[in-house]
Amino acid sequence: MAVSLRNKTIISQAELIELGNERLAEAEALRLGAKFAGAVYLAGYAVECYLKAAICKTLDLSGLPIVFMTHDLDVLLFHSGLDNTLRADTVLAGSFTHIVGIWSVERREERQGGKTIMKESVRYRKPSDFDDATAKSFLTAVAGVVKWLRTKT
Repeated sequence: MAVSLRNKTIISQAELIELGNERLAEAEALRLGAKFAGAVYLAGYAVECYLKAAICKTLDLSGLPIVFMTHDLDVLLFHSGLDNTLRADTVLAGSFTHIVGIWSVERREERQGGKTIMKESVRYRKPSDFDDATAKSFLTAVAGVVKWLRTKT
Protein backbone atom coordinates (compact mmCIF):
# COMPACT_ATOMS: atom_id res chain seq x y z
CA MET A 1 0.00 0.00 0.00
CA ALA A 2 1.40 3.40 -0.98
CA VAL A 3 1.74 6.04 1.71
CA SER A 4 0.60 9.51 0.74
CA LEU A 5 3.25 12.17 1.26
CA ARG A 6 0.38 14.62 1.69
CA ASN A 7 -0.32 13.06 5.09
CA LYS A 8 3.26 13.23 6.34
CA THR A 9 3.61 16.92 7.07
CA ILE A 10 5.83 18.60 9.63
CA ILE A 11 4.48 22.14 9.89
CA SER A 12 1.60 24.13 8.40
CA GLN A 13 1.96 26.84 5.78
CA ALA A 14 0.57 29.42 8.23
CA GLU A 15 3.09 28.35 10.88
CA LEU A 16 5.94 28.65 8.37
CA ILE A 17 4.93 32.22 7.57
CA GLU A 18 4.61 33.07 11.26
CA LEU A 19 7.99 31.47 11.97
CA GLY A 20 9.58 33.39 9.09
CA ASN A 21 8.24 36.68 10.45
CA GLU A 22 9.52 35.90 13.94
CA ARG A 23 12.97 34.87 12.71
CA LEU A 24 13.27 38.14 10.77
CA ALA A 25 12.43 40.18 13.86
CA GLU A 26 14.91 38.17 15.92
CA ALA A 27 17.59 38.62 13.25
CA GLU A 28 17.25 42.39 13.36
CA ALA A 29 17.35 42.39 17.17
CA LEU A 30 20.53 40.31 17.10
CA ARG A 31 22.14 42.61 14.54
CA LEU A 32 21.34 45.64 16.68
CA GLY A 33 22.86 43.77 19.63
CA ALA A 34 26.07 43.15 17.65
CA LYS A 35 25.38 39.40 17.40
CA PHE A 36 26.07 39.36 13.67
CA ALA A 37 26.50 35.62 13.05
CA GLY A 38 23.20 34.89 14.77
CA ALA A 39 21.49 37.64 12.80
CA VAL A 40 22.67 36.17 9.51
CA TYR A 41 21.72 32.66 10.54
CA LEU A 42 18.17 33.60 11.56
CA ALA A 43 17.61 35.80 8.52
CA GLY A 44 18.61 32.92 6.24
CA TYR A 45 16.29 30.65 8.20
CA ALA A 46 13.46 33.13 7.54
CA VAL A 47 14.04 32.79 3.79
CA GLU A 48 13.96 29.02 4.23
CA CYS A 49 10.59 29.27 6.00
CA TYR A 50 9.10 31.45 3.28
CA LEU A 51 10.32 29.13 0.53
CA LYS A 52 8.76 26.19 2.33
CA ALA A 53 5.48 28.14 2.65
CA ALA A 54 5.65 28.80 -1.10
CA ILE A 55 6.05 25.07 -1.71
CA CYS A 56 2.87 24.48 0.29
CA LYS A 57 1.02 27.03 -1.84
CA THR A 58 2.37 25.67 -5.12
CA LEU A 59 1.41 22.11 -4.18
CA ASP A 60 -1.91 23.28 -2.68
CA LEU A 61 -1.11 21.72 0.70
CA SER A 62 -1.88 23.04 4.16
CA GLY A 63 1.34 21.55 5.55
CA LEU A 64 4.89 20.99 4.39
CA PRO A 65 5.60 17.38 3.40
CA ILE A 66 8.47 15.82 5.32
CA VAL A 67 10.38 15.26 2.06
CA PHE A 68 11.16 19.00 2.01
CA MET A 69 13.19 18.91 5.23
CA THR A 70 16.25 20.56 3.75
CA HIS A 71 18.19 23.76 4.29
CA ASP A 72 19.24 24.01 0.64
CA LEU A 73 17.67 27.26 -0.55
CA ASP A 74 18.27 26.50 -4.25
CA VAL A 75 16.42 23.18 -3.90
CA LEU A 76 13.57 24.86 -2.03
CA LEU A 77 13.32 27.64 -4.62
CA PHE A 78 13.15 25.08 -7.42
CA HIS A 79 10.38 23.10 -5.71
CA SER A 80 8.44 26.27 -4.93
CA GLY A 81 7.90 26.73 -8.67
CA LEU A 82 9.26 30.27 -8.39
CA ASP A 83 12.79 29.71 -9.66
CA ASN A 84 12.33 31.08 -13.18
CA THR A 85 10.29 34.06 -11.97
CA LEU A 86 12.83 35.04 -9.32
CA ARG A 87 15.79 34.62 -11.66
CA ALA A 88 14.10 36.74 -14.34
CA ASP A 89 14.35 39.73 -12.01
CA THR A 90 18.01 40.73 -11.88
CA VAL A 91 17.73 42.52 -8.52
CA LEU A 92 15.95 39.59 -6.85
CA ALA A 93 18.32 37.10 -8.48
CA GLY A 94 21.32 39.06 -7.20
CA SER A 95 19.89 39.20 -3.70
CA PHE A 96 19.09 35.50 -3.71
CA THR A 97 22.57 34.64 -4.98
CA HIS A 98 24.07 36.75 -2.17
CA ILE A 99 21.93 34.93 0.41
CA VAL A 100 22.79 31.48 -0.93
CA GLY A 101 26.47 32.37 -1.08
CA ILE A 102 26.52 32.86 2.68
CA TRP A 103 23.74 30.52 3.83
CA SER A 104 24.03 27.46 1.59
CA VAL A 105 25.50 24.10 2.46
CA GLU A 106 29.10 24.08 1.38
CA ARG A 107 30.00 21.05 -0.64
CA ARG A 108 33.11 20.58 1.46
CA GLU A 109 33.81 17.46 3.42
CA GLU A 110 36.02 17.38 6.49
CA ARG A 111 37.24 14.56 8.65
CA GLN A 112 36.53 14.86 12.36
CA GLY A 113 37.01 12.03 14.77
CA GLY A 114 37.15 9.47 11.99
CA LYS A 115 33.89 10.70 10.44
CA THR A 116 33.32 12.64 7.25
CA ILE A 117 31.02 15.60 7.81
CA MET A 118 29.57 18.29 5.60
CA LYS A 119 30.31 21.83 6.73
CA GLU A 120 27.53 24.38 6.51
CA SER A 121 28.84 27.89 6.17
CA VAL A 122 26.67 29.80 8.63
CA ARG A 123 26.31 27.14 11.27
CA TYR A 124 29.97 26.35 11.69
CA ARG A 125 31.72 29.64 11.04
CA LYS A 126 33.22 31.60 13.88
CA PRO A 127 31.13 34.55 15.06
CA SER A 128 34.15 36.77 14.39
CA ASP A 129 33.74 35.96 10.66
CA PHE A 130 30.72 38.28 10.63
CA ASP A 131 30.57 42.02 11.16
CA ASP A 132 27.87 44.67 11.01
CA ALA A 133 28.44 45.41 7.31
CA THR A 134 28.10 41.72 6.40
CA ALA A 135 24.98 41.31 8.53
CA LYS A 136 23.46 44.53 7.21
CA SER A 137 24.00 43.59 3.55
CA PHE A 138 22.69 40.07 4.19
CA LEU A 139 19.57 41.35 5.96
CA THR A 140 18.98 43.87 3.16
CA ALA A 141 19.12 41.06 0.59
CA VAL A 142 16.82 38.94 2.75
CA ALA A 143 14.34 41.82 3.14
CA GLY A 144 14.01 42.15 -0.64
CA VAL A 145 13.57 38.43 -1.24
CA VAL A 146 11.15 38.01 1.67
CA LYS A 147 9.07 40.99 0.54
CA TRP A 148 8.70 39.27 -2.83
CA LEU A 149 8.06 35.83 -1.31
CA ARG A 150 5.28 37.25 0.88
CA THR A 151 3.39 38.07 -2.31
CA LYS A 152 3.74 34.43 -3.37
CA THR A 153 2.61 32.74 -0.17
